[in-house]
Amino acid sequence: MRTLGRKHRSTTTLHAMSKTNYKLIIISLLGFLVAACGAGPSALTNSQDPTGSGRYFDVGPVQIQNAVIVSDGTNSKLVMNAFNNSDTPQTILTISVAGQPVVGNIQIPPVGVTSTKQSEYIEIVLTGLNPPMSQYVQLQVEFETLGIATTEVLVVPNEGQFAEISFDQTNN
Repeated sequence: MRTLGRKHRSTTTLHAMSKTNYKLIIISLLGFLVAACGAGPSALTNSQDPTGSGRYFDVGPVQIQNAVIVSDGTNSKLVMNAFNNSDTPQTILTISVAGQPVVGNIQIPPVGVTSTKQSEYIEIVLTGLNPPMSQYVQLQVEFETLGIATTEVLVVPNEGQFAEISFDQTNN
């Protein structure tokens, strides 16, 4: 009879251990299922802006990307990319920084790009304006047919990806 008792106890212990293992497996699977709920077409990683310091915004079919003010501590320059996703040219009538008009009449070709970051495109020198580093400054872009867009852009040092920005006094 003692042998029977031992068998009975060991069977009960094994049965209890297997119940515990099943519970752990089920809890683990539930954890994976809950974690997977964050994935899919509306996951947070799908709605994040591109990396970088620049501001990204849309005005109708025009996308302004990576808009920043680059400064060497004495001089400043507005740097941005403007993409026109329409079939007709778009015109920026005026760009103002901190309430000061700095440039106007920039043509953005249809389904094309005008970049103020690369020297072969337009760079906007901010004469007489030297905002503090790491601060946000108001940027206003007025389009001929799309209206006015106002946002804030960050002032960044001319290092890293902006190290090659020159501060000569010509707007290319």
